[in-house]
Order: sequence, then C-alpha cells, then structure tokens
Amino acid sequence: MESKLPEPGGTTDEDVISSLPDDVLLRILSFVPTEDAVCTRALSRRWRHVWLCLPDLAFSDIGKTPTSGLEELIDEVLVHSHDTLTIHIQHPRHKLRANAWLQQAAERVHGKISLRLDDYRPITIEDRQWHWNGFGNVALDLPCGGDARTAAMSICSFLQDDKVTILRLPAAPAANSSLTELELVNIQLEVGSLSDFLSSCGQLRRLVLNFIWVIDGPDLRISNKLLEELDLDYISGGVERLEVSCPKLRSLRINRHFAAPDCEMVARFCTPCLEEIYWPYSDTLHKSRVEFLGSMDMVRRLNVGLLTHVHVQTYQSRLGLWLVRSCTGVHRLDVSLWNRTKMHHACPADCPCKRPLEWKEWNLSLDFLKHVEIYNKYDADCIHDLDILLRRSSKAKVEMRT
Repeated sequence: MESKLPEPGGTTDEDVISSLPDDVLLRILSFVPTEDAVCTRALSRRWRHVWLCLPDLAFSDIGKTPTSGLEELIDEVLVHSHDTLTIHIQHPRHKLRANAWLQQAAERVHGKISLRLDDYRPITIEDRQWHWNGFGNVALDLPCGGDARTAAMSICSFLQDDKVTILRLPAAPAANSSLTELELVNIQLEVGSLSDFLSSCGQLRRLVLNFIWVIDGPDLRISNKLLEELDLDYISGGVERLEVSCPKLRSLRINRHFAAPDCEMVARFCTPCLEEIYWPYSDTLHKSRVEFLGSMDMVRRLNVGLLTHVHVQTYQSRLGLWLVRSCTGVHRLDVSLWNRTKMHHACPADCPCKRPLEWKEWNLSLDFLKHVEIYNKYDADCIHDLDILLRRSSKAKVEMRT
C-alpha cells in the first residue's frame, strides 16, 4: 500500500503503535467510531492526519452544539477521497451546509453517501430564531453529471411540522454513469423530471422511493434497462398512472403505495424477469388497476395479503388472489390474513362480507411451492381451511405466525 501518511519521525522506542505501518494504523482506527478516531490527531504530529485516510467515515451532530467543530471536520474530510461517508444532522445551521457537502461528496466519495436530516426542537433563543427566520426547510440539488463519482446515494429526511426536504432534479438530465443505487425517503422533488432522470442513470441497479412527492404530472415512468430492485412506498403529488418498464428487474416491493382509501392510481409492469414480489396490501386493490405484462412463471417468492371476510361477489377480482393463482412457479409464499370485519365497522350486520370465504372451493396450481408462512393479523377462523387448501395444492411446509 502506498503511504499517504506523514513519516513516523519523532517517535520513541516506547511508542510502538506510532511506528507501525500506515495500513496497520488505519486498520486499528477502522474499529472505533469516527469521533474517536478524530481525537487521535492530538496524540502527536504523526497522528495529526492519520484519521483523514480512513475509507469509511460517519459524522453526527446529535447531542452536540453547533460550535462543536463538526463543520470544520466535514470540510477537511471532503478534500480527500473516501469509500463511504455518512452525515447525520439535525441543527438548522448544519442543514444550511448540507447541499454544499452533498455536491462535494459526490466528487470525492466513490462508494456510498448517506445523508440523513432529522427534525430539531429549538431549545435556546438562538435556535428559535433559526426557525423564525425561515430555516425550517432544506433544499438540495441531486448531484449529476461528469464530476459525480458516487456509486450509491441515500437521502433520508425526517423533518416535522410542515417542514420539508426539497430535492431539485436536473432540468436537463445528464447521463449518470456511476450511480448504481439511489434511496430517497420523505423527499419533495422539484424542477426536473423524475422519469427522465431515472432513464438517464445507465448503471442504476437499486431504487428506493419511500414517501415521495413528485411534480411530473399524472404519469410516472420508471424505465431503466439494468434496474434489478425496486422499492415503492407512498408516491403522491398528482400521480395517476405508474408505468414500470425494467427488463432486468428481479425484486418488486410495494408496501402501502396503493393503500390510501382515496388512491385511484393504476399501474402497469413490464418486468419479464421478476423473481420476487412483496405486496402485503395487495388485497385492497381491484385487479383492473394493476397490469403485469407477460408470464408470471419466473416469480419464486411471493408475499401478499388476503382479506378473510370481504364482499363475496368482488373477491375473485382482488389482486392478492390473482397473484397467488398466477405465480405458479413460486417456491416460497408469505400470506398475511386480514379480517375486514375487525378492521372496519361500517358494514351492517347482514353484509355479505361477514360470511367467511370458502377456501376449500379454490383451485390453485402450486406444484413448486416448498415453504409457506401464514401471518394471522386479526382472526384465526379461516386458517384451518387455508391450511388444507395449501397442503392440497402443494407439498409445501406450512407454518403459522401470529
């Protein structure tokens, strides 16, 4: 390993650690938190810059005052190259520097950048003045272009009291050849088009969009030739149609994306290589709102929800049941049972949804199924019949979870 650290001059025979090679010193410091590694700079001239060569660094202002020197440390770090960098901040003063740090990190960090913004409750009069002067929101620019080298980026915001983190997308997306993973949580997107940006990321493999407000208009397209993992949870802002066209997609996770009662979104998936579907709220949807193009035979793991008491005349068209029937090559099946009569109380006593489903009458083709787990959320009345159905349709091992 080529030495990047100061010469070990000035050490004594008793100072054995300081005389160790650079890679050994860095190995030792890699086992302690970053703030402890920073403290070693006070030991001697030899140690002054050792910590700056650590490949993985993490900084946080949680429990610290704005005058703790965090800004100076991060500025010093961003002069050098690193593998991963994590910045976790909550004070408004530090949030004002967040965008500049993000841009610099995109040019210096080759591995993963993690930026987390937490809410801050003012304690002192000075802190309250930050909020009074309009420093509640945070505005960031998504790094993009030829100078960006980062392979993975995670931006998570947990602001409260109507404060938001605004992420400005490039107005004219430039091809991003380095980004392989992108995670956005609780973000409001502005300026550019999310659809156009995602299609310009030629190496993107993993995409997480949780609690996102977009301004693309009624259509959101996720089109990427190499994307393998997609995780969606609550996308709002006027999106009415979702279209996913990813020929290499293997894993699709949709949590509560369609779960809102007033959600009228429709979705279309062109994902011929799909192997895993995680959709625990799938039975709140009518099948007509979701379309999967092509065969579902490639799916090997399926996680769905089934309502045990619903309106009998509409149940056969529910997405959850359709997925179980269509994914005939599934090896592992996870089913969450929801009792609608205990989740909602608006139905009259003689409502058809009060009658349990006749699981025994279903016909399923699950010849390759090896393992089943049933999660009982509200009621155990239908577990026995469902157990019989699954055992009749396959030779899988069935486990019950509560």
